[in-house]
Amino acid sequence: MIFMIFVIFLILLVSTGCIHNMNGIQEVTPIKASFDDSDPLHLGMIRMLIAKGYYELALAQLREIIKKDPKNPEIYYLMGCAFREKKMFKEAHKSFNKAISLAPEYANAYDGLGITYDLEGRHKEAVKMYKKAISINPGIAKFYNNLGFSLYLQGDFTKAIEAFQKALHIDPDNKKFFNNLGYAYGMKGEYERAWQVFKKGGDIATAYNNMGFVYQMNGDLERAEEMYEKALEVKPNFIKAYNNLKEIRKAIAEIKKRRHKEDILKVFKKKPTIPEKGRIYQIKGDYEKEYQM
Repeated sequence: MIFMIFVIFLILLVSTGCIHNMNGIQEVTPIKASFDDSDPLHLGMIRMLIAKGYYELALAQLREIIKKDPKNPEIYYLMGCAFREKKMFKEAHKSFNKAISLAPEYANAYDGLGITYDLEGRHKEAVKMYKKAISINPGIAKFYNNLGFSLYLQGDFTKAIEAFQKALHIDPDNKKFFNNLGYAYGMKGEYERAWQVFKKGGDIATAYNNMGFVYQMNGDLERAEEMYEKALEVKPNFIKAYNNLKEIRKAIAEIKKRRHKEDILKVFKKKPTIPEKGRIYQIKGDYEKEYQM
């Protein structure tokens, strides 16, 4: 019964055009509707469910499938992915490790375990897993990208750059890899290189927005504001840049306000006169005391 509901759900999912390619464009892709016992476990369909966020449905199907094929490492790998996305990290570890025990050379399982470690903040352990995946299959670009991102999170931007460059050597058209490389250059302070790389990772408006984020992360809020403004000049309906600009202006205003408070308190630190006392209370926001002066 559960399986029949699963089949109907998948047919509806496909017929409503809910399959997306890498660019987020909806596509209606013909899917072979062979759902008998000879079908190869519908793992492709389950991958789609996980990608769409239907984790419980995916796990329900995987638990049924595992009864028929308990030694298939891919089933445990997919279970690990679903558990990880549900932030059930203990269960994710167990599933990925089970996949590895069944297939010690299953590179994807090490990669999946690495992502789990990164989400837990255990970046050094994540790096070990990515390197293991690479040692098994050095031709997979995403392994180098994931390694680079883990190194980036640790602040090792030089090694992160090397890893992102290797990912791009394998997959030279991947915009995500270009943007990750740009962030690493930017965080290292190599702004011109970051800008050139960002332009390869998307349109000019996105490149300006990414540069804004880099400047923001490096503490140059005025320059970040300028980049977000340029992004909106190029693409006025760029919601992400609009929100970033709104937040950066709020942060700048708050910093100016704080500095103004500090300056006033320094000026009147020593025995202020009565009118000056009132000004201090005003800066502190105590208007009742201000008028009592």
